[in-house]
Amino acid sequence: MQRKLKIIQISTVFFILNICFYLLYTLVLRPFMNALPMVSRIIASNFPFSANLPSAYSLQFYVIAFYFFLITVLVLLFAVHVLLDTVKRWREAESFPIETSKAKFERFSLNQRLQHIVLIVTFTICAVTGFALRYFDSWGAFVIYFLGGLEARRIVHIVSGFTMGGLAIYHMIYYGRTFFTTHKRRVEIMFTKKDLSNLIANIKYLLNLAKEKPKFGRYNYIQKLDYWGVVWGIVIFGASGIALLFFRSPFGVGIGAPEPYLLVALLFHEREAVLAVLTLLVLHFYYSHLNADVFPMDRVWITGSVPEEIMRSEHPLELEGIKKGKVEPPLPPVPWQSIFLTSLILLFITVMILSYSYARGLI
Repeated sequence: MQRKLKIIQISTVFFILNICFYLLYTLVLRPFMNALPMVSRIIASNFPFSANLPSAYSLQFYVIAFYFFLITVLVLLFAVHVLLDTVKRWREAESFPIETSKAKFERFSLNQRLQHIVLIVTFTICAVTGFALRYFDSWGAFVIYFLGGLEARRIVHIVSGFTMGGLAIYHMIYYGRTFFTTHKRRVEIMFTKKDLSNLIANIKYLLNLAKEKPKFGRYNYIQKLDYWGVVWGIVIFGASGIALLFFRSPFGVGIGAPEPYLLVALLFHEREAVLAVLTLLVLHFYYSHLNADVFPMDRVWITGSVPEEIMRSEHPLELEGIKKGKVEPPLPPVPWQSIFLTSLILLFITVMILSYSYARGLI
């Protein structure tokens, strides 16, 4: 039975990596190669080089080139890390971890889990409705037809995007007050010099150059990268999305912008979406669903707690602090924050239902 689970697990990892490499080629590598002829035109039109070089059209190429190198390097590094981790876990354990202790340790409060669920829903809808245009000649046509047409797709995409932005604002408010309290958890998600040494030590461990893996606290460097990747993505999505929405003046408002600069915003929006989806599939899916310790899914995002075996394996320093009484429980929200989050969820559901009903001609 355990062998079958391992085969399923490793097969799923390779299947998702294959999907990611396909997306990497179709959405990143091929557009970059198609944009290369633009280089000669840029050089020819701006030679000798002058202060006028960064024109709107040259900026388009710079965005394509920047995301080409960023996405390619990151995805390949993530894939190598995942493969090394998969092989190491196979060698170190004869079977998947079996819970022998009934002790559970809370990692996320209900409020934090609701935030995560809202993020999952809004990001998934934004990704599906966004890439539906890119793959209009295949599965995208079905999505657009199901939603009720291009305008309905656009409304759903915008509503989901603004809800994600509202969640980001709420998240900043939720954690912002910790800077004025005694809670130390506010700095645990920040990168430190220790993360670099942990990265090097963990790579040595995965390559069998070290006998023991480094001990992590509440968050390891992968989880920190995952978190700050979301922050980075929402900033880029928000800025480029607002530019595309209001500078194009679809409602007769806004100041308008030249088409080449709108294309630059569109490139940022699209390429950042590619980076977000690939990072989610390669990194987040593996460490939250597909690695041998939690396969097929880490239930912490539902239950908010993890068994002692996982804590001992993945977060030994935090477990040690909890047992010594040095680690505080997840930060509880104040009442108005819970009301705000609940209102945000209900507003999102209401607007989505109304949008779908309007697109289908039901109202």
